[in-house]
Amino acid sequence: MTEQSDFFPAGKNVTDAREGKTLIKHSASIQITNRISFLARRISNVLLAYARKMPAETVAYEILIVDLRREIEYNSKNIEHLKSAIKSLAGTVVEYNIFDKDRGNEWGVFALLSQVKIRDNKVIYWYPPDIRELLMSPNVYARLDLTVQNKFSSKHSIALWEYLTDALGAKRSEADILLAIADFRKLMSIDSREYIEFSDLSKRVIKPAVAEINAHSKISVTLDVRRKGRIPYALLFGVTRFTMEHGASEEQGVKKFESPKQDEKIELESKDYGRHDIRDILFKRLIQSFGIKPAMAEKILSEYSFDYVSDNLDVVERVVKKGTIRNVAGYTVGALKASNSHFGDCPVK
Repeated sequence: MTEQSDFFPAGKNVTDAREGKTLIKHSASIQITNRISFLARRISNVLLAYARKMPAETVAYEILIVDLRREIEYNSKNIEHLKSAIKSLAGTVVEYNIFDKDRGNEWGVFALLSQVKIRDNKVIYWYPPDIRELLMSPNVYARLDLTVQNKFSSKHSIALWEYLTDALGAKRSEADILLAIADFRKLMSIDSREYIEFSDLSKRVIKPAVAEINAHSKISVTLDVRRKGRIPYALLFGVTRFTMEHGASEEQGVKKFESPKQDEKIELESKDYGRHDIRDILFKRLIQSFGIKPAMAEKILSEYSFDYVSDNLDVVERVVKKGTIRNVAGYTVGALKASNSHFGDCPVK
């Protein structure tokens, strides 16, 4: 059954739709070899979102370049670079459904677009006929907030965010997702000659992607490396979805950060608290100021020393007050998990 895309809310046209930018994306087109550029992947998602709002019988889709630029927040004057990225979608062949999530349909290797033309300030594009109907009417899919993809800085962050969002699914709020390192490389299109040492792969690709997802999306991600002896073989991602708190706007997407009042801080610093009192204070602070769910707050306080948690929260509070963090809860969990090389001066356990 076809599920109508809600990329553009009812009653809004192409040029004034500013909210509810959700792409219904087939899982098989998320699980692809990531052979396109950061810019091209963002373009591809917007083109698919626009295509899905058009009548089912449409074969040739179109979008105004001015609308495409707005949706991907492309502010550069280098229009040729933008056009080159658009055209690359017809010249790049990728493997779909690489982890075989969609077992009911035949997939394979196709170009992302079968044809694309740019004329009269429009992009006109076609999908490969063998998979067009599958893309327009997905049987397995993820809902992706396209305002998030523009906040990332690399194609690896987008690819991992899409994959983890898809793997989490719509019905679960948290899950542990195990991905073999070989499969991670395939998903990212990183061959065996790149980042040969796992430490390089982790430093250059894995940890930066996790950090960006925690900072800008509505899911929180923790990372554990599974090893056989000293040899890493898999990545275990702990994924938690953070829903909007009551009263929060769609633009915020997360709980608004509220630091303790000044008189409360003075009281905390001056009073001689016992261990249980300190735990209760940190538990309350994690939930009320940083938007952490109670179960996650319990886990944090059971895994880390109270001094470590308190010091990290102070650092995260300074970062959040700068106004650059969209997902406060996700960023906080990531900061507690990660090393100081990825979260400024966060203390290390």
